Amino acid sequence: MPKVTEQASDSCRTCVSLKQFPKSLVEQSSEDPPDLVGITYVADVLKRNRQLILVVRETVTSVVVRVDPAPGFRSLCDDSYLKQLNISIEIGHVKNQNKNPVADKAIAELEDELLREERNQSSLSENTLVIATTRLNSRLRQRGLSSRELWTQRNQFTHEQLPISEMNLIRAQHAARNKNHGFSEISKCSRPGRPIPDISIRDLVYLYTDRSKTQSRDRYLLVARDGDWCFIKKISGNQLCDSSYKVKLSEFYKVLNTISVHRNPRYPQNEYNQESDCDDHDEDSPPGPIRD
Repeated sequence: MPKVTEQASDSCRTCVSLKQFPKSLVEQSSEDPPDLVGITYVADVLKRNRQLILVVRETVTSVVVRVDPAPGFRSLCDDSYLKQLNISIEIGHVKNQNKNPVADKAIAELEDELLREERNQSSLSENTLVIATTRLNSRLRQRGLSSRELWTQRNQFTHEQLPISEMNLIRAQHAARNKNHGFSEISKCSRPGRPIPDISIRDLVYLYTDRSKTQSRDRYLLVARDGDWCFIKKISGNQLCDSSYKVKLSEFYKVLNTISVHRNPRYPQNEYNQESDCDDHDEDSPPGPIRD
């Protein structure tokens, strides 16, 4: 009986959408470093005291800019003026909570610097913003160089030329991030990672992170698979949305489509087959009375 109840619960869409899972290890990864310097950047908008501040990592010209999937950024993907300047907007993965970590880190550092400069939380002036960004760009980082020195390749005090190889610094930073992923995963959660579901195309799935305190998880239909990545579409009511989302296999779980039927243990299988062969009623007619 417990197995039947468990299977019925796993096949119930409402029960599965409200299912709670313990916190588990989340695999971390970093994208490959760029082939050239100055071709990819990140951007985001800082909201503070009813002000909107565009935060961009370095100057943007003829590059690819990664942003959050906000409606304001999405409308810029097909902007004709940006295309004339050879600037393309890259939208981060919608279902990834850490879709734009570099921009998030930049905003956190800028907010911290603004608190040091303006503690009364008043509206920012242009001079205050310039002072805060100048301090950030002049602050020494882990390699003993500031952001300004890395960009200009000159000492910020003496203006002497610095013997810097930009690609070596990029590769070293990428290797350091990959090396730290394992330690960061264990420090955030000691539990093992989530199981990889056995899925196929047209399966119904739910995302682990979709559930909130006031809303159940949304249903998604698996439409394509590319290695460890899958493409899913949201089911809204009885309609399938056009937008598809790219997610990892470990970010969702499968929903059982059917419930296996168990025969009554009081009757052997052979006796049931013989009775069914002799009956003249079809499959949709109600069964006969239960014998003692």
